[in-house]
Amino acid sequence: MIDESNSNDLVMNCITPVIATKRSILDYKVQHQSYLTGELIYAGTSSSAASHAFDGLQLPTISWSQNDGYVGIKLKENYVGLVRQVSFFVNFGEEAVADNTFIEGSNDDFVSDIVELVAISTEVTEGWNSYDVSSKRHAFKSYRMRS
Repeated sequence: MIDESNSNDLVMNCITPVIATKRSILDYKVQHQSYLTGELIYAGTSSSAASHAFDGLQLPTISWSQNDGYVGIKLKENYVGLVRQVSFFVNFGEEAVADNTFIEGSNDDFVSDIVELVAISTEVTEGWNSYDVSSKRHAFKSYRMRS
């Protein structure tokens, strides 16, 4: 479609739909709906405890030994993930989770580029909790749950 407002007798500008480029086809693969896979990232807990965050089971409970403890995933090189929903199981102590837990995304290993996707509040319950984050429309290299 011609963009008449930005065109003249010498230059014609067109508006085109989003298209894949040769570089994007060669360097990136569009992975349709699937599970995120990558490197486990964590702080304030052991690696064996952190690994339970992605095993699909409810137990054991992960707890932090320091402020700003977290567990998450860093996708492999040249990959980003677009998350639509975040689900987690609260075994007990939902009052400790409420207003103290955040789901975040980052493209620089959480150095300075940190985007809060969900601030978990008093709506959290014991059992499975799910949050729709599809409206955020951000793609990140890393995701984490921080408390």
